[in-house]
Amino acid sequence: MEQPLAHIICLDLARNSKIMQQLLAGMHEHGWNYTIHSACRGWELTQRNWQDRGIAIDAHSKIGQKPGAQGCLWSHMDLWELCASSNRDMIILESDALCVRPWDPRITSERLLKIAYKFQATRPNKRTGTWSAGSAGYLLNPQHASRLLGYVRATSALEVDKLIGTTVVDWQHGPRLFDINTMGYSNSSTKAASLKQYKTGIKY
Repeated sequence: MEQPLAHIICLDLARNSKIMQQLLAGMHEHGWNYTIHSACRGWELTQRNWQDRGIAIDAHSKIGQKPGAQGCLWSHMDLWELCASSNRDMIILESDALCVRPWDPRITSERLLKIAYKFQATRPNKRTGTWSAGSAGYLLNPQHASRLLGYVRATSALEVDKLIGTTVVDWQHGPRLFDINTMGYSNSSTKAASLKQYKTGIKY
């Protein structure tokens, strides 16, 4: 199949960052088509915002305590809604993805495919089934988007990577077209902790 348009989620303040520059350089080098979307600032969201969108969020839950994760979910939901309404396959990327190879035309969208990752470790979740840490890049079709939206509306807010679980949507690790860029982490211990999260999923 032809490459679906890649939608990059990026905070406005990060548009000119070195991480973003590296992502876009790799996209150009490997011939990717993309567009950039402004990410939601999670710290600006209120309970009323979630209520108006029809999403329950527990202020005492893990995501309720993490504005960054809330903004991430909100931004991904914006693109899920766009995917479902446009009835077109979509690639969603976060700005810490690092493009390492061109699109593979043999790829299909029958399953939601994670295409940006360092490790393929998976973990179980009582609510959403088997999942894998990180949501830096994945391919989905309109049916996948509708399932994700339907699930979060019927239950409650949850971290994006946990929502992409086997109970919610049929997914797997696809070809690794993107790496995870860790250059933005403030120190070596933060970087090591992040890599451990991606490898084992133990953060959650």
